[in-house]
Amino acid sequence: MRMKPGSLFQSVARRDLWLLGLAVAVCLAGILMLCLGKGHDEAAATETAAQTGTVQLTPDQYGALTFATASQRDFHDIASADGKITTNDDQTVSVYSPYTGRVVAVMVEPGQRVAKGQPLFAIAANEYVQARSDVAALEANLSAARSQEALADAAEKRAEGVYRTAGGALKDYEQAQHDLITARGAAQVAQAALQSEKEKLGILGVSSNELGGTAFGGKDIVVVRAPISGVVVQRAVSPGLMITGTGTLTITLTDISSVWLQAQVSESDAGKIAVGQTVSVHVTAYPDKPYTARIRSVAPSLDPDTHRLPVRAEIANTDGALKPEMFASFDISGERTQTALAIPVDAVIREGDQARVWVVDKARTAHCRPVTIGLVNSGFAQILTGLAPGDRVVVKGGLFVDKAGLG
Repeated sequence: MRMKPGSLFQSVARRDLWLLGLAVAVCLAGILMLCLGKGHDEAAATETAAQTGTVQLTPDQYGALTFATASQRDFHDIASADGKITTNDDQTVSVYSPYTGRVVAVMVEPGQRVAKGQPLFAIAANEYVQARSDVAALEANLSAARSQEALADAAEKRAEGVYRTAGGALKDYEQAQHDLITARGAAQVAQAALQSEKEKLGILGVSSNELGGTAFGGKDIVVVRAPISGVVVQRAVSPGLMITGTGTLTITLTDISSVWLQAQVSESDAGKIAVGQTVSVHVTAYPDKPYTARIRSVAPSLDPDTHRLPVRAEIANTDGALKPEMFASFDISGERTQTALAIPVDAVIREGDQARVWVVDKARTAHCRPVTIGLVNSGFAQILTGLAPGDRVVVKGGLFVDKAGLG
């Protein structure tokens, strides 16, 4: 059977188109496989670089970093303790009102510096009226006693003149001497009573001007004054408040030229602490400012709740930078000293219980190194494992490198 020429031509055309389509599909599949393979290789390479912890630093990145070389350094066996800054109780005064009454004025604010004798607050008190009356009565008694003494002195002189020149009786002269002695004694008793009352009121903060009624326009108001120079750390009174004499805390003053560091020392370090030791103090608010303190007291027993040893140190605070309740810690160097490999503690990156550093080679490639840290002294960390002498580690910028290398 013979095919028509037209049908033969159509059959060949369909076969060629099919073969051409097959060829195109094979080419496209090859290109796709090549692209996928390349992407996989690049991802694998990136993952491998991240897993190995290496970073190739650019010149700009390298220039922005600071480095330190691992080297040998002496380390002391140090006892450390955490605590907080408190006021020096030896230089702190709690001010109480000498009388019961109503506060009519407060002259100071928290944080204000005051001088000894400066007015703190004023109160209107009935007891003060009685105190002024007592003083006035004693002053009157003294005045009368002194007048009587003057009369007795004049009588004694007349009696002596009569006795020596006009033949007066000896008994009259002796009686005049006795009266003078009695009058002088009475004047001295009156003077002592008045002085005692004024001193008692002076202890309570009442001045001579106030006793004379000149304060606050002559009103019966007492002004309570600062017993020491210092800073107002607490003010518990305000105008209009009724307060109880010697029973209401009104104002607390402290001299902040020195403060205390109250700390808790672990039981394992308790044997390293002694009164009189000099310690290095680190204050959270001033990490770059070193302080020195001296141990003033060590508790006779451990705290039953924390099982730590309470310790108190005194710190000079002439500039007033240290404030009560600031967090602080101190270090005490022990007698034992050891030489070990060390790097700046700022070069160490901690994550949980793990620590690592970034070591940079001559090709400006940073490599992540796990390290084991020992003692920490004066800003340097002892390296037990992970580094060798001469290794250059990143100090400033280590977190940037860590992010770039480990993500």
